[in-house]
Amino acid sequence: PDSIVEIGDCAFEKCTSLKYITLPENIKEIKGGTFYDCKSLETIKLPNKVNIIDKNAFAYCISLESIFIPNSVTKIMDGAFMCCKSLKAITIPKGVSKIGEDAFADCSSLRKITIPQKVSKINNGTFYGCSSLEEVNIPEEGTEIGKDAFFFCDSMESLVLPNSVKRIKKSAFFGCLSLKR
Repeated sequence: PDSIVEIGDCAFEKCTSLKYITLPENIKEIKGGTFYDCKSLETIKLPNKVNIIDKNAFAYCISLESIFIPNSVTKIMDGAFMCCKSLKAITIPKGVSKIGEDAFADCSSLRKITIPQKVSKINNGTFYGCSSLEEVNIPEEGTEIGKDAFFFCDSMESLVLPNSVKRIKKSAFFGCLSLKR
């Protein structure tokens, strides 16, 4: 019901038969682990008031194919979409300024992602094991690429690093077997 303003941490964790859910429009934050390991969840549209997708919110939702992230979102925290193995594409709104560690780690079907200009750091393991990732845009203001950020993104063929990048951490592009330029 629309009267719900908050859904607590891990509220639907391991609801393994849950396929679809419509969230009330008054929700402002998808709390930590809210849909963790909802193996059957296929699609979800987040309400327009959501501003934070917290730690592990959708981690291990292995059937999740699509998610609409509203323009109100400013932060995607650590592991938010980790191991969403069916997720093929995602549009991150321009207002997002932080994408946490391992946020999209092991999203093995993810092919393309555009990182908003406000994101200055690609955190540790953000795209770790995204083996189908072919295209990624590093923001013009990006200054750092964290440890294991693109570890085994073995479908990525090319990458353009802007002049603003000052640090590339350990194993950032380790195992990018198709990287040619």
